[in-house]
Amino acid sequence: MFGASLSLLVTISLSACGPGPDLNAIGSATGSGTSSPPPPPFPTVTSFSPTTGAAGTTVIITGTDFDPNPANNTVKFGGVAAIVTVASTTSLTVTVPNLAPSGTITVTTAAGTGTSGSIFIVNGPGTLTGQVIDAFTPALLLQGVTVAVSGVPPSTTTDANGIYTVANLPNGAYSLNVTNPGYIAEIISNFTVWANVTSTVETVHLVQTPLYAGSGTVSGTVNNAFTGLGLPNVTLNFRSGINTTTTGTIVGTVTTGANGTYSFSLPGGNYTAEAILPSYTTAYFTVTSLGGLTRANQNGTINPTLPVGQTRVILTWGAIPADLDSHLTGPLSGSTSRFHVYYASRGSSTASPFANLDVDNTFGYGPETTTIYQQTTGTYRFSVHDYSNLSSTSSLALSASGAKVRVYNSTGLVATFNVPANQGGTLWSVFELNGNTIIPVSTMTYASSSSTIP
Repeated sequence: MFGASLSLLVTISLSACGPGPDLNAIGSATGSGTSSPPPPPFPTVTSFSPTTGAAGTTVIITGTDFDPNPANNTVKFGGVAAIVTVASTTSLTVTVPNLAPSGTITVTTAAGTGTSGSIFIVNGPGTLTGQVIDAFTPALLLQGVTVAVSGVPPSTTTDANGIYTVANLPNGAYSLNVTNPGYIAEIISNFTVWANVTSTVETVHLVQTPLYAGSGTVSGTVNNAFTGLGLPNVTLNFRSGINTTTTGTIVGTVTTGANGTYSFSLPGGNYTAEAILPSYTTAYFTVTSLGGLTRANQNGTINPTLPVGQTRVILTWGAIPADLDSHLTGPLSGSTSRFHVYYASRGSSTASPFANLDVDNTFGYGPETTTIYQQTTGTYRFSVHDYSNLSSTSSLALSASGAKVRVYNSTGLVATFNVPANQGGTLWSVFELNGNTIIPVSTMTYASSSSTIP
């Protein structure tokens, strides 16, 4: 946030004859004889130390135009207010508040608000949650399913809505074992928990045994994230389990056809499909096989390798709702306003805001693809809006859609977010991005207007 300034330009005309103007008489338009003083400048946040810590950590914020009275400065970490203990015009001493997420630091005085150009990373416990349903009858929410998180005794069980929750987990990666009598056991690998955020695990579709344990057929299409079109010649390797990306035996391989379609027979259960194509970043998606049946529309999306400096956000979901929309807002260089890229204002790859909605999908599954081609200093926000149910104040359709957001840059896949399970809302605020740092948000609210999404 740049400091505000005020300049006053007075033009004085001198006639060829006669006395010049009385400079002492030049004043305000009201004739007061004095000009109004300029407003005080906005505070600016130039740095802070340390740059990471848990709740209770003392942080020194350096900048300009702070209020020397501690009580007159409002400091927030990721939107959560902190207590200022010491203040001067150039330095504030604060304590990281409880439940603060990673995010920017803001300082607000009577003059306005200044925002840090980088993010304070909060270390601390997080929560994981997810849902377990029957693969053949998705409306059947499975209660009493045992979910064991690696290294975290004891196990937990799902409630009447098929929901399980494990709290107070240090931020990091975990694996989960999901078991239920009469169903094939499943493993979820490499799930990331973020500090002070509830992270949602991909919904598990459990397969009944022995009824559907035999061989079934999985089929679908592998799409190009940049065009939305099916891609031929993509190699698909299948491994048992969910998100089994780096380990595990390949149990089958198939190559997509001319329109990007594939079909393959697998024993009942869940599998991770690894999608490989030259000049594309290797992608992964889950398929579920039901013995004796064909389960179609198990689609994947693979992203062309990105150059350094670009970031791509890919939204996928199920058949219902038909129309989910991607929304990206972000900073405009040299302005306090923000841009908004969505279906009604798709942006540009070569001009401001240097962000573009590359693919818009209105008939289910996705992908919808948004690319930041050139990043501006400041915070970007990505959200998903349920356009199909935008006027509802009670819909759970977005939560039940299976929506997933993947974030890519030149290094590959950098973050994955699953829509919160069993929560009402038509707007899923997914994450914020500042530089190379991603801050998970993952909250659900109701929003009836597409144009006013922040």
